[in-house]
Amino acid sequence: MHHMIDPDTALRLVLEATPSPEPIWLPLEEASGFVLAEPLCADRDYPPFPRAMMDGYAVCVADAGKTIPVVGEIAAGRAWSSEIAPGSALEIMTGAPCPPGSEAVIQKERVVRAGDTVAIPSDITHGMNISPIGSECARGKEVLHAGDLVSPLALACAATFGRVTVRAYRPPSLAIITTGDELVPVEVEPGPAQIRNSNGIMLTAMARAIGVREITAGHAFDTPDDLDAHIQRVVSADVLLLTGAVSEGKYDNVPGALRKSGATPVFHKVAQRPGKPLFFATRGRQLIFGLPGNPLSCHLGIHRYVTPAIWKLMGKGTERVQHRAVLGCRFNVKGSRTLFQLVRAERVGDEWRVTPCVGRGSADMYTAAHANALVRFSPDAGEMGEGAQVHFEFLDMWR
Repeated sequence: MHHMIDPDTALRLVLEATPSPEPIWLPLEEASGFVLAEPLCADRDYPPFPRAMMDGYAVCVADAGKTIPVVGEIAAGRAWSSEIAPGSALEIMTGAPCPPGSEAVIQKERVVRAGDTVAIPSDITHGMNISPIGSECARGKEVLHAGDLVSPLALACAATFGRVTVRAYRPPSLAIITTGDELVPVEVEPGPAQIRNSNGIMLTAMARAIGVREITAGHAFDTPDDLDAHIQRVVSADVLLLTGAVSEGKYDNVPGALRKSGATPVFHKVAQRPGKPLFFATRGRQLIFGLPGNPLSCHLGIHRYVTPAIWKLMGKGTERVQHRAVLGCRFNVKGSRTLFQLVRAERVGDEWRVTPCVGRGSADMYTAAHANALVRFSPDAGEMGEGAQVHFEFLDMWR
């Protein structure tokens, strides 16, 4: 097992241990937000017929500048069986199939109709306002690719292709176990030595924000038996998160309990602030993260390590976009560990400006509540002046 390691090595080890995603077949109406495991191809040409692009009149170009009779009407969803001949016009609606012989569709606003005749403008050309067969998508063309997110627009494409199911990657199941005798449910009035369980709601919200749908949550007290029982109940979850009791104190039972349950430790402690005592292990295909109990340490553990692993399990990319910015105030970076600082990023003119949300330690979530981004500072970066160039990444709900 690796002991104290740098943040990049920690992330690499997490992703190396993360299994390849597992595809499943899903009904189309349930697939929104999933990632495609295979491409989707057009089952026929689109449009499948020469389609009128607007309300107007289907005509022949030879009738430019003439007044000709209107011999019928074509609505969307209906077809005109006979060929249109020079010297006649058909009123046609947007989306309707143009009849054989149609050379142009003249929009309604450009003609003068009197009774059953219509005056055609002289500046008409072949193909005007007609979408040819296959002009948008040819039969067999790969329109959605493996790895694409099933967005509402992608669902519309799949429905157009006649797909009632799609093969996509299954979002992982997640189990959350908070620990500590000092924690009480949010709705309970804390005793003199107690605090409310804020980590549970935060972790659930962060997981839902990245697309996890199956989440179970529980709370274990600081006794080995209670912790063991909770861990055994969630052996089938793809990802297990535990918060608190991961360091080396008298009641820090999580690492030992996980070893007892058959988990294989990968690393314990990362040279970072906040969240140094991060514990990572595997149990078969299950990924297990022991996160510090302090809220900001816990938040960083989810953002930087758990989320990329879940993205990989969902078939998504694991890289985050880095944006350039300037510091909005002076900031002093101390210590020998990499600092991941929560900041507030705002657009000022043509540049991003970030202001560190500086609190009083990794338990101080109050100052950080307005953060929407994260900046990574190298160890011993020292004093950085206002306007210094930095890079930041948005927190997932703000992307």
